[in-house]
Amino acid sequence: MTEPDRPTTPRREQARRVVLALVAVYVVVFVVLNTNRVKINFVFTTVRTWTLVALAVVAALSFGAGYLVRGRRMRGR
Repeated sequence: MTEPDRPTTPRREQARRVVLALVAVYVVVFVVLNTNRVKINFVFTTVRTWTLVALAVVAALSFGAGYLVRGRRMRGR
């Protein structure tokens, strides 16, 4: 037996957006404060770039993966 989906309340949705905005601001500040150059070793190559570029790419990939997982989980219900 499955539970019926509870509708999200406007207050809960607003809280979710505030938390997401705070996390996004934190990520941006963290990335901007880390401006050293680093060497990143991949399996077949090595790349030298600024830390902020590497962190921005990782953050974007993480948010994208989270969005995809959340979307898949919501469609599966």
